[in-house]
Amino acid sequence: MSDRSIWLLILFGLFIIAGLSLYIVRKTKVLKEYKSQALEKKNSQTEQKKYLVDSLKVLAITILDDQVELSEGCIRIKVILDHLAPLLHEDESFKIFELMYVSTQHMPTHDARKKVDKHFIDKLDTQRFALEEKHREEIKSASRALLDYLEAEPLNIH
Repeated sequence: MSDRSIWLLILFGLFIIAGLSLYIVRKTKVLKEYKSQALEKKNSQTEQKKYLVDSLKVLAITILDDQVELSEGCIRIKVILDHLAPLLHEDESFKIFELMYVSTQHMPTHDARKKVDKHFIDKLDTQRFALEEKHREEIKSASRALLDYLEAEPLNIH
C-alpha cells in the first residue's frame, strides 16, 4: 500500500471520527434538553400536587371550624380528590364527600341559581341544610381523617 493510500485512509478515518463526534454532541444536547424538560414537568407536577394537597388541608380545616357550608366543602374536596387521588373515594372514611356531591349535584349554582325562582331555591336550600345536618358528624369525621391522612402522607397520594 502506498503512502498516499495510507494518508487517504487516515484522512477518511479522521473524517468519520469528526462526523461521529458531531453526531454524539448533537444527541447529547437533545438528551440534555429532554432531561431538562422532564425535570421541569416533574417539578411542575409536584408543585401542582402540593397546591392541591394544601387546598384539601384548608378545606378540611374550614369544615372543622364551620367556616364553610358543609355541602360546599364536600363538593370542593370531592372535585380535588378526583384530580389528585381518585382512589381515596373508595376509602370508607371519605365516601361522604362523594355522597354529598351526588346528593347536591342537581342543585343549581352560581349564575344558574340566580335564574331560578326564589321559592324553589329556598326549597333546595332547605333540602341541602337538612342533608348537611344529617351528615354533619360524618362530614366532620371525614374532614379530620383527611387532614390526618394528608399530614401523614403529604405528597404520597396515589
